[in-house]
This record gives sequence, C-alpha cells and structure tokens, in this order.
Amino acid sequence: MKDWVAWHAAYDDPSSPLSARLRVVRAHLSAALDAAPPGPVRLLSLCAGQGRDVLGVLPAHPRGPDVSAVLVEYDPRNAALARAVAAHGARCGPAPGRGQADRAPAAPAPRAGP
Repeated sequence: MKDWVAWHAAYDDPSSPLSARLRVVRAHLSAALDAAPPGPVRLLSLCAGQGRDVLGVLPAHPRGPDVSAVLVEYDPRNAALARAVAAHGARCGPAPGRGQADRAPAAPAPRAGP
C-alpha cells in the first residue's frame, strides 16, 4: 500500500512538480472565489489529501467567510493532518497573491473515508 503521507512531502519542495501543480490549483481556486457571485459558496473537495489546496487559500481569501467547505479524504493520516491544520486556523503555505492569515479557515475538519 502506498504511503500517501510520504507522497505529500514533495509539496514542501518548491521546485517539485507537485508544488508547481499546487500553486496552479490554488490560483484557480482563488480566481473562482473572486468571480463567485455575492453570498454563500459551497466547496466540495474529493480526494482532499492534506487539504493543502483548499486550506492554503480559504483562511486568507476575502471570500473565505462565505465558503462552506467539505474535504473528503480516505487516508486517515492525511485526514488527521488536514483536520489539525483546519482546527488551528493555520495555512498550508502561501496562497496566491494573499498575505498571511490570522483567522481560522471556513472549512470544517476533513472527514476520513468509509
């Protein structure tokens, strides 16, 4: 069985392809939130891993408080890591074009799979 926690370590290397992909995904998420009409926004992240994409954007984004997010992850260790980040209001690295956050993310703690 693959060690999905170890697999996520490549996100910590700014020169890795996964890190580059994460920057693109965060930029798309941020742009989608910028373009969303006023009011509540629902976000569903399947195979959320450690939530680095969503939890790296929502805490600092101006629309973060409007977002109701559910992150779904099958691997219990990755779900626990994402849950800890969400619970402490921490961010998973810098969000595109945003400053550091000092408020908790709008996303509830990720749920482990079945």
